[in-house]
Amino acid sequence: MSRLGLLALGLFWAAPAAADDACLRPYESAQRLRLESKLIEAKRQLLVCARAECPEVLRRDCSTWLGEVDAAMPSVVVAARAGATEVTDVRVLVDDRELASSLDGAALPVDPGQRTFRFERADGATLEQKVVIRAGEKNRLLELDFDAEPAPAPAQAAPSRLPVYALLGVGAVALGSFTYFALSSHAKRDDLESCKGHCPEAEVDAVRREQLVADVSLGVGLIALGAAAYLHFGAPSERAPERASWQLGFSARRQGGAASLSGRF
Repeated sequence: MSRLGLLALGLFWAAPAAADDACLRPYESAQRLRLESKLIEAKRQLLVCARAECPEVLRRDCSTWLGEVDAAMPSVVVAARAGATEVTDVRVLVDDRELASSLDGAALPVDPGQRTFRFERADGATLEQKVVIRAGEKNRLLELDFDAEPAPAPAQAAPSRLPVYALLGVGAVALGSFTYFALSSHAKRDDLESCKGHCPEAEVDAVRREQLVADVSLGVGLIALGAAAYLHFGAPSERAPERASWQLGFSARRQGGAASLSGRF
C-alpha cells in the first residue's frame, strides 16, 4: 500500500476518535459541574455533547440532562431606579463575574446558592446585596434604588434609671436616720445638762452613739443624693451605662465618724 493510502486510512480512523474525545470530555465535565451546582457551566458542556456529531449514547444522555439543568437553573430579573426614575445603565456582577453589562428586562441565569450581587452605574454609584438563590426559582425580582436613604442607625437603649432610684432611696433613708438620731441625741444631751460633770457614763455613751449614727447617716445621705444628681443630670448618655456597683464604708470614733460611698456607674 502506498504512503498516501496509509495516510488516508489513518485520517479515516483518527477523525471519529477525535470526535468521540471532544464529546466525552464535556460529557464527563457536565456531570461533575451539576454536582457542584455550577449549572451555567454545566449547560455549556451539555450543549457540546448534545450535538449531532457526538455518539448517540452520549448525545441522548446530554440532551436529557440539558432539560433537567434548564429546569433547575434559577434566574433573576433586575429592576433599578434612581429615586423616581428607572435606570438601565447598570452593570451586574455575581461573585465578581459579569452577568450583564446593562439592564434590558431579560431574565439572567444564576447558579443556585448564596451569591454576592454587585450593581455598578456609569456614574460610579454601586450597590451590593447578598442573596440566597434557590434551585428552580425563576424570574426572581431584584429591585434596586440608587437614591435610597441609608438605613437609620438602630436606636440606642435609654439609660437605665435604676441606679438613680436606688441612690435616691439610700439618700432618703439616710437623711431620715440622720433626722431621727440628731433630734434624739439633742434631746438627751439637754437632759444631761442637769447632771453635768457627774452624769452616768452609760447615758453619756448613748448620746455619743446617737450623734455618731446621725453624723454617718448625714454623710451617706449627702453622698447618695449627690451621686444620684450626677447620674441624672451630668453622666454621659452616649453609651448604655454599665451595671452599677456600690461600696459603702464608714469609720467610727468616740468623738465622731466618717462615711464614704464609692461606686462604678
